[in-house]
Amino acid sequence: RTTRHICSNVVIDVLAPDRARGESAMLLFTGEGAPKVGSFHDRFVRTPGGWRFAERRGTLTF
Repeated sequence: RTTRHICSNVVIDVLAPDRARGESAMLLFTGEGAPKVGSFHDRFVRTPGGWRFAERRGTLTF
């Protein structure tokens, strides 16, 4: 099954030199019915290889 996520309105807050959090609006196309609208809530950590996702949570609004 093919799906597409479109993210916009990305806001990232740097909390410390090695930690950040972010939020973005999300539009999800599943090919089944109307697109779904929601948001992502993220936590990031800086590693020797650069910034990485520590956690990503998605919620659907409708």
